[in-house]
Amino acid sequence: MGNTTITLAVLLSACGDNLSELELILLDRPVYFAYRTSDGNWREPELTHVRDGEYHYRLILHQEAEIVAVCDRGDGYVNTQQLFLTDDDAGIFASSWPYPSCHTYSRLPVTSSLTGSMIQPGRVGLASNQSVLAGSGNWQFHFDVAAGLLDLVALSAERVLIRHDQHVVVGKEFVESIIDLDSEGSLLVSSPVDVSRIDTDEQPAVDATFSTRHGTQIQLQASTKYVTTFPPEVVLDGDIEILSVELSASNSFRTATVLFGASPSLSVQMLPRLDGEINFETSAVSSSWNSLPADYTSITVAYGELMVAQSVTASHEWISRHSASRLTFDENIPHYQTEWNVVPSISQRTFAVEEAFDSGHVKEHLGTAVWQ
Repeated sequence: MGNTTITLAVLLSACGDNLSELELILLDRPVYFAYRTSDGNWREPELTHVRDGEYHYRLILHQEAEIVAVCDRGDGYVNTQQLFLTDDDAGIFASSWPYPSCHTYSRLPVTSSLTGSMIQPGRVGLASNQSVLAGSGNWQFHFDVAAGLLDLVALSAERVLIRHDQHVVVGKEFVESIIDLDSEGSLLVSSPVDVSRIDTDEQPAVDATFSTRHGTQIQLQASTKYVTTFPPEVVLDGDIEILSVELSASNSFRTATVLFGASPSLSVQMLPRLDGEINFETSAVSSSWNSLPADYTSITVAYGELMVAQSVTASHEWISRHSASRLTFDENIPHYQTEWNVVPSISQRTFAVEEAFDSGHVKEHLGTAVWQ
């Protein structure tokens, strides 16, 4: 199965008899997709409709559910993920499930072009096959693009300009008016960042990406002390900046992904390192623990080889209901194929605890993990 990305969104509603309806929205169809709820019967999610390239599936939950999605790209790469959750936390948890992905980064067909010039040295970004171009002096740029609505981002060392919703039509060159950031650009903002709980043996890596609502992405400067952001007057609904922090040590790492709009002051409270004993099985995708942080959203046990990845995730509520101290991938599934499995004894093994926050204007996804 080629050109596959699976993205999960969730809408949860009650539908009587203590049942809940869960809607999953995927950008492509998995090669295998099944779930069971408290009655124990495996079934396929109902594909209710396809709209704008999105596949809308309907699941009926009772108390809790187990969901399995397999992405088989057809060239040896297989990504299999399993999710255990309850009807109490499905609405907040499923949207942060780390989705199976077989995206091969296929390019949209080039049907048009966009050209222009910029007076200052800097960068111009566009959602196109070229992505970002740079130049100096009074320089010209040319992008081969697919027709549609596009957002152009122009940056110098100090200023930014975003031209949203540039309407490019098939077979016709779109010519931008001259970009003069000194006269029409807005000043970039250096927003403070406070990353807490960095241990002396951890190496920090920080990056930031601004993404417009029509998919133009451009890298920005960032550190554990500050991040370059865009001022509010250039940011529209659907634009987002993503700050990524990773702290790595010899056999552990911690991550924070923060999504925000314009010019915030960010305080990133990294999850604590895992102190308890974590044991990995070598005959199955399985791990046990003797303690967990008090607050978390989910636990994931992931095993991976070069071309095969397999993981199992459980929500906090599911872990609590079952008083679980071990999480194992369940292979006892109708029509599940063993060739989708990793070889546990030679796989890299990771145990991760994650927590998600959403304050409205800032969203955070935090993780702390050990591996071997």
